[in-house]
Amino acid sequence: MRTLVEGRNYEFLDILVDNDRQTTPIRILNGKYKGLIFQYGQVSITEDPPTLHFDYQIIDNPANITEDQALQEYLGDLFVNYISDPESNVDHSNNRSNNTQKSTKE
Repeated sequence: MRTLVEGRNYEFLDILVDNDRQTTPIRILNGKYKGLIFQYGQVSITEDPPTLHFDYQIIDNPANITEDQALQEYLGDLFVNYISDPESNVDHSNNRSNNTQKSTKE
């Protein structure tokens, strides 16, 4: 399973409301699937062996990416990475700016 990081490999977009159901689209930021915007549908996990099952809907496919097994595996890895440890899968490197000015608070 590949490691995918929010803010580096993908980003969450504004919530969509469809038939009174809210979903959050996801945009892939780099690699083979760059620019693809999709949303997850129903997700379930079966036991023996543990297997992830999910539906997804492509919202925007500017590069005409083929929906194949490799794409499904990528989306599955993304989902598993995020739910495994959501906070550690966020790229915080752009959340601060360097400021060399002296603080005015006393």
